[in-house]
Amino acid sequence: MGWTLAGFMPERGVQRRLPAAPPSARALAWAKEAAEGVARRCGVPRIDPGTLERWRAESDARTLYVFDVRDPREYEAGHLPGAASAPGGQLVQATDLYVGTLNSRIVLVDDLEARAWMTGSWLRQMGWKDVFVLAASGTEAGSPAPPVLGLAERPEARLDPAALGAMIEGGPATVIDLSLSREYRKGHIPGA
Repeated sequence: MGWTLAGFMPERGVQRRLPAAPPSARALAWAKEAAEGVARRCGVPRIDPGTLERWRAESDARTLYVFDVRDPREYEAGHLPGAASAPGGQLVQATDLYVGTLNSRIVLVDDLEARAWMTGSWLRQMGWKDVFVLAASGTEAGSPAPPVLGLAERPEARLDPAALGAMIEGGPATVIDLSLSREYRKGHIPGA
């Protein structure tokens, strides 16, 4: 968006990627130090694997998100079990697509740390209080199948369009559209 607002025309639909060459040791050390400094000023702490496992085992039902903020290719090659792929910039730009629970714990996983530190600093500045960095990668390869809630068919819960129309006209119905804004703008149930 910033590029467009500055009067430049961004490319669209491009599949090119930067070379997968790792950063030099010097560049990585500089990036880690600089990013960790920013994160420290924002109050982002580091945790160890034991802390993550303890949080996962807690029974208080507090929501815990574990995001691998590395490049998707790195995620596919090996990630912590249960971690979701959420490249740092995308997580910051579309947090609402990844995090649905206020006051949840957010753990950012990155073996090189710099990406997690910067992502964490942005999330803290956006108001997320419990954001943590874990230096790790993991050995689970590939992408897990996304969980789908409510797979069981419930015919009694179905509502045909005519019945919904009658409910809306009669007044006892409130229709809430849970689609993304861009999908909502394309089309939705009137009054939703």
